Parts: sequence; C-alpha cells; structure tokens
Amino acid sequence: MKDRFWRADGSRSEGSGIGLSIVDRVARAHHGVLDVATGPGGRGLRFTMTLGPRSS
Repeated sequence: MKDRFWRADGSRSEGSGIGLSIVDRVARAHHGVLDVATGPGGRGLRFTMTLGPRSS
C-alpha cells in the first residue's frame, strides 16, 4: 500500500499515487515507521508515523 504506483493512460483520476511513498521514506529517513491499519470500527484507514529517537 505504501509503494508508489502508476495509472494507465486514459485514467480519469488525477495524481500519480506517490504521497504515501514519500511519507514512508521520510519516516524511514528519521529511523521511524509508517503504519497503515484499518480505521476505528473497521471503517476507513488509520495512518500512524512514529519517528525514532533524536540524536544530540
């Protein structure tokens, strides 16, 4: 789900689907993780980004 994807020519949707890929890379660059899970009550999605400890 966090991987970048592409849309076939002729798609009616805008965007290129790189949003979560970028967020995941930012999290990993800061020794963290992006978690994607089912939302409350089984509806939607819940995204949680946890960053690693800060270095002094």
